[in-house]
Amino acid sequence: MNTKVSITPTPRERELMMLIARGMQNKNIACELQISENAVRAHVSNIIRKYNLQNRTQIAVIYALLAP
Repeated sequence: MNTKVSITPTPRERELMMLIARGMQNKNIACELQISENAVRAHVSNIIRKYNLQNRTQIAVIYALLAP
């Protein structure tokens, strides 16, 4: 039996993933989204944990694979 689990990113996660894929730093992402750098770090950590990733580069790869 194939038990592939598909987790769809939330709109906010997709937004952060896009900005990370563009190579933006936390400070710039915070400014763009009008949130604190701490909030950006929390979002990034949550994305890494949720998708079992190792780093920001993998976030960018996942975003590229999800993009239409």
